[in-house]
Amino acid sequence: MIKYSLTVNDYSNVHNYLQKKNLNNNQLKSFSFWAGIILSICSVGATISIIKFYDLNQGMNFYELDWAIGFILTIVATIIINHKIERKFLYKKMFSTDGIFLSEHQLELLDNCIQLKSKGSESKYYYQDLLDIETHNNLVLILVDKGAAISVPITAFENDELREEFIAKIKNYIKT
Repeated sequence: MIKYSLTVNDYSNVHNYLQKKNLNNNQLKSFSFWAGIILSICSVGATISIIKFYDLNQGMNFYELDWAIGFILTIVATIIINHKIERKFLYKKMFSTDGIFLSEHQLELLDNCIQLKSKGSESKYYYQDLLDIETHNNLVLILVDKGAAISVPITAFENDELREEFIAKIKNYIKT
């Protein structure tokens, strides 16, 4: 069992490294772009529908049209503001000194998976689902997905031989 703690700088290094490898955020950025386009098209479509409805049924009433457009813009603004506040709160909570990410981690190699425990969290990563293992910026990175990695500081190992043995073991599990 390996016990260690990570810093905000460690998480930042991993995030930047995965981005440079084009493994992180490409799908998320693409999704956000297309979600924005679809939301814009829906807003324009709703506005045109409201104009057509009033034009066909009651004649044009600009007072009601202003309310409809204001309502649509309020919904769009609320979605954007909610997203920004949620992300800010999430990151602040995740990286607080008593949060999950900066608490002590325990990593254990089991027969069929890696078990990772931290404050209030327990995860299992099955060997057949792991992509690779690398060393970068004083961290051993076990790539578990295209945008995620288990990060273990090199200082968590008592010596270089134990670290190399750990890396070899993981590589062997990944190959089989």
